Amino acid sequence: MLTADESQYLHSFVLRHQADDFVCVHGSLIEPEKFHYVWGVNDARAIFLKLDKHICFVGHSHKMEAYCYDGKKATYLCEYEFKLDPAKKYIINVGSVGQPRDRDPRACFCIYDTTEDAITFVRREYNVKRAAEKILDEKLPSILASRLYVGW
Repeated sequence: MLTADESQYLHSFVLRHQADDFVCVHGSLIEPEKFHYVWGVNDARAIFLKLDKHICFVGHSHKMEAYCYDGKKATYLCEYEFKLDPAKKYIINVGSVGQPRDRDPRACFCIYDTTEDAITFVRREYNVKRAAEKILDEKLPSILASRLYVGW
């Protein structure tokens, strides 16, 4: 559905964006061009071993999740709001505002508060029915519309 110019614009994006204390990749820090998923602690552990920043933000799986690494052990964090420990590393899967896949149809995103050094996951209701109708109106695959109702 994209024009050639729009497609070229998207291909101009970098696959890895770095800031002072964090890095952003779409899928994984490991081979960002292959868009690997972060599906659990084992995937997170492999990323932590390559992570030279405090935080790695990812999003490819469309699930809001967070992992923590203390230098020895990678763990899954269950909290939706938490302070970051400067002695630890984090992988933050930011969720999805358009196609959430964690069985919650609400839009999801995260806020990184650099002043408080904290992460907050946020959920927002939106007009799922209208979004699904727009998908179908554009003749996109119907699964993209139906999955909106269940967040999968």
